[in-house]
Amino acid sequence: MIARSVIKTNRTAKEVKTVHLEGIRIKQVSERDILQGWIRVPEQLRGGIPNASFVKLKVNNKTIYCQIRGTSSSEHAAFMNEHYRDLLGVKDDQEVNLNITQLKWIFGKIRALPMHPDHLVRFGFGFSFIGLIMGMIALTVALLPFAIKSLATSWSWAGYVTLITLLILAFFIGYIISASVEMFRNR
Repeated sequence: MIARSVIKTNRTAKEVKTVHLEGIRIKQVSERDILQGWIRVPEQLRGGIPNASFVKLKVNNKTIYCQIRGTSSSEHAAFMNEHYRDLLGVKDDQEVNLNITQLKWIFGKIRALPMHPDHLVRFGFGFSFIGLIMGMIALTVALLPFAIKSLATSWSWAGYVTLITLLILAFFIGYIISASVEMFRNR
């Protein structure tokens, strides 16, 4: 079966283009790409998605986030390493229907890191993520006494600004923690 490329453009700012590839064959990448965080799809099948874009790939209701690169091969195939094939539940040389969605937003790029094939990248991401959360919590704890003192003594605008900032910061801490749980659960 020959793969067809059906392109549809989304109207949101986060997801620019979605390409649906029917009957595309999944192949093993070359040796030099085994630990790289990308898949290779020929340019004529990418439907205008630029090289080195971050994408969301969906096969059989399983999703991964990675980077997409071109290949000199003229085959109707997507080349991916064993790690990504395992996450998607596909086998080498299997024909699948593949949805590729280009991502423009920063969280799509961040979601690619915990799914990266190289364990050192995943390890470094985990430590930096924990450091970010701990820094936000420390900032919240450091500013809270100032906000309470300002409001208790003079009801000044600085106390209100600090308190509102702390509420926003607390919201972001909660959001980041819930997003991290979601990211690592979808692996």
